[in-house]
Amino acid sequence: MARRRLEAALDAGREISKEQDPFSKLTTLSHIPVQRELAGAYSLQFSLTGNQLAVGFGNGAVQVYCAACKNMTTKLPFSQLYNPENGEMNLALKKGSSRRGLAVMSLCYHPLDNGIILEAGADGNIGCWQLETSMCTHSLQEDQNEINAMDFNLDGTVFATVGKDRHIRMYDSKTFELLQTLEAPNPLIEDVQPTSGHSRRIYAIKFHPTDNYMFITAGWDNSLKIWDRRTKGGAKRVIGGPHVCGPALDIKDNKVLTGSWVAKGSLQLWHFQERSLLQTIPFPAGKGGEFLYCAQFCDHDVVLAGGSGTNSAQAIQTKNGNVLGSVDGGGKAVQTLDAIRGGRLLAVGGLGPQITVGKLE
Repeated sequence: MARRRLEAALDAGREISKEQDPFSKLTTLSHIPVQRELAGAYSLQFSLTGNQLAVGFGNGAVQVYCAACKNMTTKLPFSQLYNPENGEMNLALKKGSSRRGLAVMSLCYHPLDNGIILEAGADGNIGCWQLETSMCTHSLQEDQNEINAMDFNLDGTVFATVGKDRHIRMYDSKTFELLQTLEAPNPLIEDVQPTSGHSRRIYAIKFHPTDNYMFITAGWDNSLKIWDRRTKGGAKRVIGGPHVCGPALDIKDNKVLTGSWVAKGSLQLWHFQERSLLQTIPFPAGKGGEFLYCAQFCDHDVVLAGGSGTNSAQAIQTKNGNVLGSVDGGGKAVQTLDAIRGGRLLAVGGLGPQITVGKLE
């Protein structure tokens, strides 16, 4: 959530104002082809300026594209895991990394230095990469874990990871020292309460955009948990309901957006403080159901969400449910999306043959 604060500062400099005319449509700008050996896009994020788009793939690759011209500018070393000439996996990586062709589930540009990318994957490995040199400067391994998500706090000094083992780990963003672990409850040896922690895999984490210590997590156990990293003893508040299976969690203006992997009523707004459901946003779906994997706030009361029910992403006005446009996933699930400048630049990816770059206008 450090990025949203920095985005707001840049937007103020560009005189991007929420008082401008509301969005009326979603426009496609370009398509980035995804080679079959990459095994689909599992994570993506724009750089703070929007000139680059980093994408994490199912085979462990990370590639960085020029967002405006759709050409690849950087291919990090572990993108060579798969050799298309002989169809073999190459397991020899720099800096002792252990990437084994497993998906890059989360990646972030470092909010204090946009020349650095952090990536985390289903093998439990975290890598820190200098884009200018394509060198890995730090590598961490979370044993017996599959990392599903990570996020930076407001001032960018701490990042946190969550995943299969249900623990929440906090790291110093400069030294990569493990600062704190909020351990998941063990029902065999302790009395588990709703605030004790998650009982199943965690798939999303977001720090609060205006508070340096508060953050929220969500996953398979049909609950959101609100935490304060200054205090011990579990989550501070719990919101029951959302079944989150991907990066379908966002916070803005004291509202929480969730996308659930369910057939109906998947897209919802919650009050952060009062823990109450504010709205279920209609998500257009046919017989295949909704089944969302990803969701994010944009400006002018618009949200962007996508998944496997419709194999598409939709831009929807929350006040009236109007759909401003959609991005087709090519008949495959949409698994990841990102929007900056309030939606004036966005990208959508998944298991389909291309990544779509577009904008709300």
